[in-house]
Order: sequence, then structure tokens, then C-alpha cells
Amino acid sequence: MKSVDWSGIIAHRNITARLDRYIKDDNIPHGMIFVGQDGVGKRMIAIRLAQALMCQRDDWPCQECFSCRLWKDNLVNNRFYLSGNEKISIEQVRQIKSELLKSDIMSGYRVVVIDGIERMTREAANAILKLLEEPKQKIVFIGITVDINNVLPTISSRSVILYFNRLSYLESTELLTDLSSRDQMVKVMMGRPGLYKKYQLLSRDRHIKNVIGFWRLFFASYATRVNMIAKLSKVETDKMAGWLTFWESCLRDYLLWQSGSNQYRWWQDQTTDDIYPKIKLPASRVLALLANLSFLRDNIDRGLNKKLQLVDFFINN
Repeated sequence: MKSVDWSGIIAHRNITARLDRYIKDDNIPHGMIFVGQDGVGKRMIAIRLAQALMCQRDDWPCQECFSCRLWKDNLVNNRFYLSGNEKISIEQVRQIKSELLKSDIMSGYRVVVIDGIERMTREAANAILKLLEEPKQKIVFIGITVDINNVLPTISSRSVILYFNRLSYLESTELLTDLSSRDQMVKVMMGRPGLYKKYQLLSRDRHIKNVIGFWRLFFASYATRVNMIAKLSKVETDKMAGWLTFWESCLRDYLLWQSGSNQYRWWQDQTTDDIYPKIKLPASRVLALLANLSFLRDNIDRGLNKKLQLVDFFINN
């Protein structure tokens, strides 16, 4: 059996190596519980493992088969994924059990991820317990919790416990570059205000460089733009959405500066104050670019060729 593609996973090499050994030995536990503080990556690794085990192709996960798309598009809720923001009820578990008892249309593993396993009602836990006591082939349960002591002993005693260590400063900083909300950041930094302050400075510097990079690309030579388009066309569609949002923010930020407003995002930064006067685009032109950017977003969402759409935006505009 192949190992899982763990690319993009920050830290926890000991955990991923152990999971790889289970797969290589064809000895995957029917019950596992991932334990660690919020924000360290437990859910990310659980989802990647579930997606890989249920993948229908040889490259795990392929991101393209029916099963992978279920996980990627978050369509597995109430089928193979339970979240314990509130109590997990016996009705939810029964629905999961119903899915598990169906014929294995995905011809691979069926993996249930229970995020917040400590929030299961006793009745729901007992229903899971019956499946753990009499495990069926190729059915795997992965529980996620902050504190193993809050999980019913009858569940934890029948599961393999994997402990996730706290992230180091460097690991936290690397992970933060992919997060957008302050709540996500605070979770990862686990209440360390010094790290949050450092990240704010890091984020500001990186963002300003990206703003400058966008405008340089816009006015770059034909060859430079063609090379950049070739690179961007290989970016995954979900990540491309982030780029499009960023480009839109650059155009809107310039419009605010141009209007004389002091509310544009980086008005206190000398670097952008130096570059904005050099752009010299009329407001009507910027508004047209925003409309074209919206058109570009719609076309990419519809699955049209990304490279052709980027050429149209950066070269024909």
C-alpha cells in the first residue's frame, strides 16, 4: 500500500511516520484518537488520512476521485464527519452507522472523523463502542480531542492514542502564512501575544511586498507576464480564489488612495505611498479592471482554462 501525501502538513513528522507504518504494514487501527491543543493540526492530519484511505486511485489522496471530492468540497458532514461544537447525539451516530453499513461503493476504507469526541452523549458513545468492540474490515474511527481525560474510558481504552505536541515558534509562523482570520491565528499561537505581534509585523511586510509585486506584474514586460501566467495557471483553483481576492483588494486600495481617502489599507506605509503615484491609472480604468477581474473569477469557477483566462486579464487588458 502507498503512503499518504503529507505535503502542506506542518510539523508532527513522528505522527505522520507512524500512520505511514500502519498503512505499509496493512495494520491500520480501527480506532484512533488524536490528542493535542487547539490549532496544532490534529484535524488537518485526520482529514488528510481519511481522504487518503478512502481515495479510489493509487496516488493518495488524488483530489479528483468521487471520495476525494467529498472531503475536499466538505460534503461529508453527517456522512463521515461529525463536529462536536455541540453535543453529538445518538441520532447523528445512527446516521453514520447507516452509511457504514451500505455497500462499499468507494471500494476502499470508510473513515469516520469525530471532531470533539468528548462531546458525544453517553448513548452516542455506546453506539460507537459497539462498532469498536466488533470492528468491521476497512472501517476506521478517528476521534479528535483537546483532553483525553474527557473521553469516556470505554472509548479511549479501545483506541490507539496519538499525542500532538505544541508547535514551535517557527512551525507556528509557517502555518500562520496560510491562515486568514484572527481567531485561527490566536488558536495556533495558543495565547502567546508576543508571537501574534511578531506575526502582525511579518504579515504587514509580506502583504506590502505582494501589493508591490502585483503592480509590477501589471506593468511588467510581455515576457515577464507570460512567465508569471504560466506559473499561476498551475495553482489549484481554491488557492487561485485567494489570489483573485488579493488582486481585487489591490485595485480597490488604489482607488481609495486615488480618491484622497485616508482609509486605504496601507496609507501609513511609505513604500506604497511611493509606488501609488507612479501607477497613474484613471478611476474608470481601475473600475473596468475590477469588472474584468470579476469576469475572470466567474470563468475560473466555471472550470474554464485558467491559463487562457489569465492571459486575457494580464495581456489583453
